[in-house]
Amino acid sequence: MNLNLIDDKFPVWEITEWQLPEVDYTEVYAYDQSSKYYKSSDLRCKVNAYIDMSQGVTIQEMLKDSDLRVLDQMWKGHLNRLQWPMGNNNILLDKPGFNMSEHIDNRFVIGVLIINLQDNPIGSGTVFTELEYTSPTKKGTGIFFLNHINTEHKIYQPGPEDRLISYQTVTLDNLHHD
Repeated sequence: MNLNLIDDKFPVWEITEWQLPEVDYTEVYAYDQSSKYYKSSDLRCKVNAYIDMSQGVTIQEMLKDSDLRVLDQMWKGHLNRLQWPMGNNNILLDKPGFNMSEHIDNRFVIGVLIINLQDNPIGSGTVFTELEYTSPTKKGTGIFFLNHINTEHKIYQPGPEDRLISYQTVTLDNLHHD
């Protein structure tokens, strides 16, 4: 797996060469986003499958070793206590027309990892307006970003095919005390 920082003022990294297993993605059911209400939320489904996301430990180590100013401003060294979450990723299938308007994730979320599980429709990547960047859509690529005022993002899935991703959050629960 490769991590490439997009811009040193934005905590956003593009991912390439994520190793993916062969998984059956055909068993889908409605995805309940609880407190989130989107007009197109019925176009998002959850896939009943599991993918080992332990490659994310590379992200954990990168964050611990990083001397990026924006990380220091955000976390003041507390990312050294980060332990990558194991086993809590969601596999999501977004139907054409799925739309999540511009937003910043809630304060419980430290960061988000999104990996494309297939070649997804062009234009269906995560858009970071302030950065003027859209994440890749090819299988085995993706994005990792930290929740920050300058990582406001949105998604529009234009289709015509479905968008299939692994979605994993890193939360405050992943900051462990020594």
